[in-house]
Amino acid sequence: MNIKYLILSIIVFVSITIFGQKKIPGAMHVDNYSDEWAKSYFDQFELDPIEGFWQSNDGMKYAVKKYMNSSSNSEIKSTDISYRMYVSSPNVDNGIWIIGDVKAIIQNTSNINLFSMEFTTCVFPEYFVENIFCIVLNPAMIKIKENNGNETILVKLYPKTGNELPKTQSSNYVKSSGTGFGLSSDGYIITNYHVIKDANSIEVKGINGIFSKKLTAEVIVSDEKNDLAIIKINDPSFISLGFIPYSIRQGVADVGENVFVLGFPLTSSMGEEVKLTNGIVSSKTGYQGDISTYQISAPVQPGNSGGPLFDKNGYLIGVVNAKHTIAENAGYAIKINYVNNLIELLPQSISFPQINILNGKILTEQVKIASNFTYLIIINDKENLKKENKNIDAATISALNKILAYKHYQNSYELYKNKEYKEALKEINLSIESSTGSEYPGSFHLRASIYMYGFRNYEEAISDFTKSLQIDSDVIASYFDRGRSYYYLDKHIEAINDFTKIISLDKETTEAYYMRALVKSDINDCKGAISDYDEIIKRKKTSKSDFYEMAIVYNNKAYCLIELNLLQEALPLVNEALELNNKSSYIWDTSGELYFKRGEFERCIKDMTKAIELDKNSNNSFYYRGLAKIKLGKNKEGCEDLFKAKEFGKVEADTAIKEKCR
Repeated sequence: MNIKYLILSIIVFVSITIFGQKKIPGAMHVDNYSDEWAKSYFDQFELDPIEGFWQSNDGMKYAVKKYMNSSSNSEIKSTDISYRMYVSSPNVDNGIWIIGDVKAIIQNTSNINLFSMEFTTCVFPEYFVENIFCIVLNPAMIKIKENNGNETILVKLYPKTGNELPKTQSSNYVKSSGTGFGLSSDGYIITNYHVIKDANSIEVKGINGIFSKKLTAEVIVSDEKNDLAIIKINDPSFISLGFIPYSIRQGVADVGENVFVLGFPLTSSMGEEVKLTNGIVSSKTGYQGDISTYQISAPVQPGNSGGPLFDKNGYLIGVVNAKHTIAENAGYAIKINYVNNLIELLPQSISFPQINILNGKILTEQVKIASNFTYLIIINDKENLKKENKNIDAATISALNKILAYKHYQNSYELYKNKEYKEALKEINLSIESSTGSEYPGSFHLRASIYMYGFRNYEEAISDFTKSLQIDSDVIASYFDRGRSYYYLDKHIEAINDFTKIISLDKETTEAYYMRALVKSDINDCKGAISDYDEIIKRKKTSKSDFYEMAIVYNNKAYCLIELNLLQEALPLVNEALELNNKSSYIWDTSGELYFKRGEFERCIKDMTKAIELDKNSNNSFYYRGLAKIKLGKNKEGCEDLFKAKEFGKVEADTAIKEKCR
């Protein structure tokens, strides 16, 4: 097949702002419009390229059909012909647009490739018409750019054109956005079903408050009836959402309760900073008495969909999903118990936090904390149409290479998760080769991860993590794993630099403090390590991590204090560690060493015996238990332990044997 047949044909509507806009009473409406009527016309007559059914990136569907301005039987000039853009299907049942509304009137000009458009917009409750010129380039796609800079993209649905992408690609360029918020630290996010419906790609911005990059996500479960969906971050660079600071309220909110909403409305004009609105619960039932939703007075706009609804104490009570476009200050939010039902359908169980950090704080503090867990959800924005390339063949080849590169990347990632490292390496190499000139940092990060975890080839891993950071210098995961690779190669200064960089990007990344503390301990910077462990302890209520245990944090800090001979300060930390985890040989060993240095030899023997029961090869435990027994006059038993310690690799045991076991 000729590669040109894969080219997506384009109609670009270029706006000219000289006409401005004018206010009108409301949208024009045609009562007898129906899709059947429009399709019958499309099937019977020869159509102009602009005629047919179209779908926009905000979910609206339109029918564009010829309309004759001339009422006489005289010859009709081309400039007498106009086209009406009828609303075929609104994106949500919000009352702003209904089937049969005329969204735009498109008019021929003396140039066959030039059209003018009277385009109707609405900032409820006011409607406006603005005049723009349109240039026709090709018949499968429309780009409408309003005078205020807002862009709408329409993709032709019917009739089919000769130059279009395969069906699997037909809606790749329909871009839209909404809001979502975190459910668990491992990347589960709740949003509305209508936000992610028919998505070919889902990306999330605002993870840990960072808007400079987007992380990919996928739909895990959805509930079309109740307009809910749970997505999960699947981007290789993802580490954690952090500890979720809010919890779900039990029971139904009462009418009159104060509430507030966070979200990302109208981002094209209002920007990507999270927006706060507040109000009250107006009713325990929603539109037309719907018992699954609340009616709220907090103002909401397109883009707020999927955002959290909090009560005054910061408890979650709902998910915003719609607004009433006729009544002022009337929005709707799905009750939170329907989210609970959806969580139960997840393939793995997640535990929603029982602690509500927001409770007891003033509104400004609640918003500051919750904003870091409220995310901008972007649908179908893979930048495949970032610019119109004059060299169509080159652009098409590049696009196909990107598709191929992404396919190899996905294959590699699945193989990597299944620990099939050799095959994963082959696939990611093919992905990187296919994407030459438009490299994706995640590809180098994935290859580095394969080298690091699959082959323990830390030099190659460092090289690829560095390439990833050269493309995107803010990828925390690349700094983190490169720092660990440096650590395994005993390149301590380089490792400390990477973990310090992470902390400069996000001071709440406790995993970086943990790794930096380990490196500092290795170079005998005990005070520096203690400082980093203190940063973790300070955040223990807000930063949960699967990377380390708090018991080990307390233990490691205690061991640093032992090294500094601050035995009294170390004791309560060891006890805290054992309360959290009494099944760790490592912690019992620290406790035993502490008691040995305090001169409490019986207690040392007891704790080291416990450590040995949990780990038969613990050379340090045999070493100190042997010394303690000798201190108590049990030379034979003590020497037996020292020989065991030497057998298991304790270097100091050899010296002790020569001195005490002649």
